[in-house]
Amino acid sequence: MHSQRLEPFGNRQGHRMNDRLHRQLITALGTIDRLRDALQDREAALHTARTELRRSREDAAAARQDAAEARAALGAHEPADAEALQDSRRKLHRLAADLANLRRRQDEERDRARTEARAGLLREFVEILDGMERALAASTDTESVWHEGSVALKRQLEQVLTRAGVSRLGDVGEWFDPRLHEAVGTTPHSAQPADHIAAVVQAGYQFVDGSLIRPARVVVSV
Repeated sequence: MHSQRLEPFGNRQGHRMNDRLHRQLITALGTIDRLRDALQDREAALHTARTELRRSREDAAAARQDAAEARAALGAHEPADAEALQDSRRKLHRLAADLANLRRRQDEERDRARTEARAGLLREFVEILDGMERALAASTDTESVWHEGSVALKRQLEQVLTRAGVSRLGDVGEWFDPRLHEAVGTTPHSAQPADHIAAVVQAGYQFVDGSLIRPARVVVSV
């Protein structure tokens, strides 16, 4: 009878850990691919916004030309009576008001396009950061090259968000603010006072101007 050679338990456990880390790495690469696709979509949206902005500028230039021609006509042909003069002035005022509204809409459209493009891109970065944090939390081999590289990548992502004016929301002990936090549960057994955050399920993020990227999902003490 041939004796069967058994693989040491530590080796089997190490293989399982390597397989799990490999799957997590594949997931992170898939997330990066989705980010690349999202960036292409954002670039297409920005191209459309630039085209619309160019058309708006052309309309504004035409409106300015109309206004200049109207002023020239008013100076070259003095109205026959006071009523005609008042009518010409009313037309000029309406034209000036239309031009001001057009410029305002241009500014609003440009700002909205920039804000939407920035928010969409940063949401993708936040989701990648979430994936990195979950992978690191599941890793037990803190001395591996993979772990050290993941920590470095996580730090770089955090620096990118900080430079973009994004701050993290949701820390244990903070007062629960429904404008910034989403309660996913409550607990009466907490070291924190009532209406304070007892645990953070998922961090939230907001821009420096106070606009919310996503709320923090938290457990609240009661």
